[in-house]
Amino acid sequence: MLAILDHPGPDSGTSWECGCAYKCGRPIVGLRTDFRPAGDNPDRPVNLMLAMSCKEVYEVLLDKRGDLEHLAQHAAEPLRRAVGAPDAGTG
Repeated sequence: MLAILDHPGPDSGTSWECGCAYKCGRPIVGLRTDFRPAGDNPDRPVNLMLAMSCKEVYEVLLDKRGDLEHLAQHAAEPLRRAVGAPDAGTG
């Protein structure tokens, strides 16, 4: 599952879907394009419950937020790792 975790408090529906996916054993990758802090811990970009349920949280650099090609290319790698798929370069 790819979860968009923007805003100081990520959307309650998205948070619920993350909880459901986590309970079902589905891998979750968080995507964050928001530079504002949203976590309980300064080392994590989202709150502790979301940070711990995500296999990875991918943060998009501020200057790349409008670059959809960059976003698609770089967000795909955490998704591949989450599901155990091979890297794009290796097949």
